Amino acid sequence: MTEQEGKITTSEIGYFTASSCQVRGTVWVVQLIAGDVAASGTNATEIPKIAIAMPWPLAKAVHKTLGMAIENYERQEGAIAMPKSIDAQLTRADTANKSRST
Repeated sequence: MTEQEGKITTSEIGYFTASSCQVRGTVWVVQLIAGDVAASGTNATEIPKIAIAMPWPLAKAVHKTLGMAIENYERQEGAIAMPKSIDAQLTRADTANKSRST
């Protein structure tokens, strides 16, 4: 992006689709790794496509902004249904995180 134009052109943006994501972090940065899942029989392998690293304060701002976008979408279109398997995984992860912090 040039300062003179003040906008980003599509040739400067990488577009990716993702069906899975992982979050990792250090004391300095959080890393979001997005990719796809390749299934073969009963085995599934995550194939990372992109990793985005950012400082924690920016991650918190992204979290809030994404939350507002989801709330707006659901107001207009109705609740987003989470697949039961994903919802169960998130609940287990949340429970594990809460038990570690107590």
